[in-house]
Amino acid sequence: KRFKRIYPNLLFILFLFLVIFFIFYDFLPHEFDQNFFSIIFSILGISNIFYTINPNLFYFTDEIRWLIHTWSLSVEIQYYFLIGLFFYVHFKFFRLNQNFIIYFKIFIITLFIISFFIFILPEKKFVSDYYSLPARLWEFSLGSIAYLFPNKKKLNFNYLLFIIFIFICSASYLSLNYKLNIAVVIFFSYIMIVFSENSLSNNFTNFFKFFGKISYSFYLWHL
Repeated sequence: KRFKRIYPNLLFILFLFLVIFFIFYDFLPHEFDQNFFSIIFSILGISNIFYTINPNLFYFTDEIRWLIHTWSLSVEIQYYFLIGLFFYVHFKFFRLNQNFIIYFKIFIITLFIISFFIFILPEKKFVSDYYSLPARLWEFSLGSIAYLFPNKKKLNFNYLLFIIFIFICSASYLSLNYKLNIAVVIFFSYIMIVFSENSLSNNFTNFFKFFGKISYSFYLWHL
């Protein structure tokens, strides 16, 4: 289901970009190489590795990086492979029983803790680099934790949104380390998912629900 959601939109955007870029854009030779390999590695789900081994392709620069945002899709795909491997190994060597969900929860929590500590380490290639898988697994693991550990106490979505808005603005104004900014956004997103009231339905929350439903497609073409 995840691959069916990811790849049709991804392939369409890559094809559209290919047409527009190579027909209408007066590109330089190094841009051709960069975007050609970006397309190939995006399809293969390893574009984050491509950007890791290229020191001149950091995300936060003034130069436009047309497909650099596909690194996160590659990390997402790799996460699904990792989870799939866990299920395969368990079903291959162990019986399916009531304890499986306990093992899976322990696995996800352990993955989250290890990955988060790797994330806050000084940057090292393939370990705690901006694009690296080990330093980004905690974000996807936190999404799994939100599903595996539902919360009965609910808070008003509008208040939560206001709080996260204040924190994001404060972090941006103070020009804090980008890792801290990322952590703030991710953890407050987790709080909103777990603690927000599902019964809320008004124009304000519907506005965000709409963008939540189209967020993946929006993310693909925003650059």
